[in-house]
Amino acid sequence: MVRIKIPFLILMMTCSLHSEAYWVFFRDKGNFTKANLDNIYQSLPEKTRARRAKVGIIRGIELDLPPCEHYIQAIVRRGNRLVSISKWLNAASFLLTNENEKFLVTALPFVVDIVPVATYRLPLPKTTPIPPPQSHPFYGSSIYALLPMEIQKMHSLGYHGEGVRIGMLDTGAKLNHTAFDSIKIIAKWDFINNDSVISYDPAQDTINQDYHGTYTLSAIGGYYPGKLIGPAYKAEYVLAKTEIVNQEIRIEENYWVRGLEWAESLGVDIISSSLGYADWYSRADMNGRTAVVTLAANRAASLGVVVVTSAGNERGTAWNYIIAPADAESVISVGAVDIFGGIAPFSSPGPTYDGRIKPEVVAPGINVASASPLDTTSIASVSGTSMSTPLVAGASALLLQAFPDLTPMKIRDTLLAWADQFFEPDTDVGWGIPSPYLSLTAEPTLYLKIFDRSNGLPFDTTQFVLVAPDTVCTLYTNARGIARYHPVKPGEYRLTLKLSANRYFHYNFTLAGTGKEVVRVPVDRNMPDPITIYPNPFSEKCSIIFSPVQEEEVPIAVYSPTGELLYEDKINTPAYEWAGINKNGKRLSSGVYIVKLKYNGETYIRKVAILRK
Repeated sequence: MVRIKIPFLILMMTCSLHSEAYWVFFRDKGNFTKANLDNIYQSLPEKTRARRAKVGIIRGIELDLPPCEHYIQAIVRRGNRLVSISKWLNAASFLLTNENEKFLVTALPFVVDIVPVATYRLPLPKTTPIPPPQSHPFYGSSIYALLPMEIQKMHSLGYHGEGVRIGMLDTGAKLNHTAFDSIKIIAKWDFINNDSVISYDPAQDTINQDYHGTYTLSAIGGYYPGKLIGPAYKAEYVLAKTEIVNQEIRIEENYWVRGLEWAESLGVDIISSSLGYADWYSRADMNGRTAVVTLAANRAASLGVVVVTSAGNERGTAWNYIIAPADAESVISVGAVDIFGGIAPFSSPGPTYDGRIKPEVVAPGINVASASPLDTTSIASVSGTSMSTPLVAGASALLLQAFPDLTPMKIRDTLLAWADQFFEPDTDVGWGIPSPYLSLTAEPTLYLKIFDRSNGLPFDTTQFVLVAPDTVCTLYTNARGIARYHPVKPGEYRLTLKLSANRYFHYNFTLAGTGKEVVRVPVDRNMPDPITIYPNPFSEKCSIIFSPVQEEEVPIAVYSPTGELLYEDKINTPAYEWAGINKNGKRLSSGVYIVKLKYNGETYIRKVAILRK
């Protein structure tokens, strides 16, 4: 997601240089017949008709009709310039000749509303010229973004996006990069200049026009073995250049709406958009039914398109919340996290103004490997919800490839159902990081939430040992104290967490081994060490004290630093005294020894020092 707040004075000065753009919404679409609808429907590609059939649309609908030409020409004849039209919104945008014209157009009998076209300015996302270290022979540095969503497991099952068509609404793209050598481009169009050139055109673009779109397209569909692999690198792509990177020209949401309608007509299954709008809107407008782009996004979903859009980069700004169209009820809005699952400092939080949880999910959005627009081979690290969004769109493509009959809401619900925080969604990460692999396989999965009993804070990025019925493994929580483990089998489990050098926390639980099982683990950080050796070091003898008092005999063994067994006994008192002797009763010399005890089903290792006088 890319957007920047502009000081009010600067914004007003800029706007004063241009005629004002307004959306004009019409009462109806004029006179039409069923034959008109049927003709339009039959002109749609078979892929478009098949996708619509999933949501029950098997014939022409009024949404496909353009606004009434008589209405449009009546406004144009007044001297206003037509910018674009929207079939779905039954609206057209115009550059009005003056402020008074707004009121005169509103008074026309076929006009129901007139609103400003939302605008913002488009900065480039944060980039790092030196890519992160490569750690995978195939995925390269992109592995860091793919691992949290288990994308590599989907690839191993043969899902790469084949047969799925994805529309990208962005700034264009530099398609001569090596990462795009094998990408399947079905169609491309520049909606700003009305031509098919979506890369940098020196006659009409600033030099960085195609940077942002290059980053996002490579993140989802790039294929550069050993350097960068996108989650859906075998999907088909429809590319719409809808945003201007020029600090002297306003960017208008009408290009976005036109691009969306065009992509839908070409049969896209998924839309990935890392753009959003808030200027001209208020916080109260983020309610899922006001912003023009929000209405358009919902229309697309109603026609069977999965719409994936960024939540925004507004955290900590004056706005501080998601921006349109992330507020749409039918979209999958995406926030950003780091590779440890912690919320990115810029990722816009929810909720919507009407109280719905947003974003839906999160994905890595810090230092994501992307194609560099500066040459044809370099890889850059890019940050922003601009980058997490295409990753989730790619994950959606893999799931749609596996289940081609799923509707947009089913794709959304399935991703949310297996995300790593599905059991307690919030307005920072939503339902968490999705896993299309688990959404596909529905493997029995354990979701652990480990937190401090005293204050509820998570044990973030913490190592622990999980003893399962068939294995022992070392796992880590993410930055939110969550760990996901699968597949699980029925039986007894034991979690062991190291609190300090000599203190361990243990938690036993039983799993049925079916479906999703959530275990919340409250940890007492102040839990005392159950075994105390005092004094340590000692000269003549030491006491071994148990808390709580043991109920059974406790085996004790003392070893030399090289592992030689020196002493054994069984303890049946709360406080056991050891005189620093071996099994023959002879005094051991000064040195450090290893004491091994089995207490309450656990093995404890302690070091003890003897200092003879």
